[in-house]
Amino acid sequence: MGEGISSEDAPKWLQAFDFNQQVAVMEKEYVREMRNTLLSFLEVLDSFDRCFSAIDQTREMSSLAQSWLRSFEGVRRQLRRTLEQAGVSFMNCQGEPFDPHKHEAIQARSRPDVREGIVIEEVVRGCEWRGEVLRQAKVVVTRKSR
Repeated sequence: MGEGISSEDAPKWLQAFDFNQQVAVMEKEYVREMRNTLLSFLEVLDSFDRCFSAIDQTREMSSLAQSWLRSFEGVRRQLRRTLEQAGVSFMNCQGEPFDPHKHEAIQARSRPDVREGIVIEEVVRGCEWRGEVLRQAKVVVTRKSR
């Protein structure tokens, strides 16, 4: 409360104002903590994605290895569903014009068949939460041919 005013002496509007300020501070803290938690889980999902992209599924695997692979695929799907239920939406940036708010260009390649400034590959998928970018997509973008 204000200096020298006890809560029982303060007018009701001042008590309500102080309460609303406390709620706003708690909401900001919640959003910050939730963003950090979601970003941590996204890193785990990225690790799963890297593992699965590294697996050469054309070679023969033992039945035990196939069983493990199916189990890990299930965990990966469950993690993605959990993130989606928390309000995370995954961007699909391939073929879109580069947008510095949504994309982080990590490489540029010449592609005569695609106009300059188009996302041609997503290296790490971007995400949104609560209508805002939670994480930019790391992308490869076309550049002018030299």
